[in-house]
Amino acid sequence: MCFDKQSKLFKHSVSDHYIECYKIMYCNKSDGDTTIRPLIFHRELKYEVGDTMYPFIDLDISELDKLGVVDGGVIHSYELERAESEYYHVCKNVTHYHTFMRRWSQDNYIKLVKCVIPKGTAYWCNFKGEYISKKLVLKEIIRQTYCGSEDNND
Repeated sequence: MCFDKQSKLFKHSVSDHYIECYKIMYCNKSDGDTTIRPLIFHRELKYEVGDTMYPFIDLDISELDKLGVVDGGVIHSYELERAESEYYHVCKNVTHYHTFMRRWSQDNYIKLVKCVIPKGTAYWCNFKGEYISKKLVLKEIIRQTYCGSEDNND
């Protein structure tokens, strides 16, 4: 996922309160109910509700401010309306994700996770309803859809 800052002049903000946002995640059926994983990522990571996500690459905020498009050194999330749209898109097109996400089993749950960008965290928000931030706290799984060999259930 790439974040379009609209301009290289668009600088970060620092949250003066927590900012509610959402992330599309998944789990394999064998993971159990509480394990969640980033939907699109190149490493095999597992998280639990309450965990804080940090970027793998520690890019300096001043370097990120200079970029027009950001894809690394941050955690991606969405405003609610965009998150719901993306969530349903992923659920409808799960076969596509099976094709390029080799770590996916045939039995997955797609999960919409409520998150917060903590107070004091550097972040950016664009006109597309997307956030990027230097950390993200996973708060609650608010929706899940089974995408496997059985019937889908919400």
